[in-house]
Amino acid sequence: MEVKRICAAYWSATGNTDKTVNTIAETLAEKLGVPLERRNFTRPSDRAEDLSFTGRDLVVFGMPTYAGKLPNKMLPCVQELFKGDHTKAVIACSYGNRSFGDGLTELRDELVNNGFVPFAAAAIPSEHSFDSRLATGRPNAEDLEAIGAFAKQAA
Repeated sequence: MEVKRICAAYWSATGNTDKTVNTIAETLAEKLGVPLERRNFTRPSDRAEDLSFTGRDLVVFGMPTYAGKLPNKMLPCVQELFKGDHTKAVIACSYGNRSFGDGLTELRDELVNNGFVPFAAAAIPSEHSFDSRLATGRPNAEDLEAIGAFAKQAA
């Protein structure tokens, strides 16, 4: 089925996941020639409504990992708010240059349980949220170029 819309959906406390997901989504939208929507659910007010997607959507879904896991306070949000209907998905996890651990697997499993079909995944090293000496300034220009190349392959 042909993709009619790209949606960037993400939780990003520090802005790193935002940068990553939007780079992927913008590249996909440009490559496929379809409109792009953004659903930042970082603030509680951004989580006021359920988000449903169809089989004609492609969702780029991203979250950070903390200690190799998705943020436990945000997991119920992913489980309850996002509904797909055989909706294609690209998933991304940012991590503070230590380990993304089980983050991608957790995100994949939750999205599959909610009707999504993940077909590509990326773990993106980012400046650590607690110690800026780790991966300082990442994702940087070189990282964003690699993220764009990943998105082109996914397209």
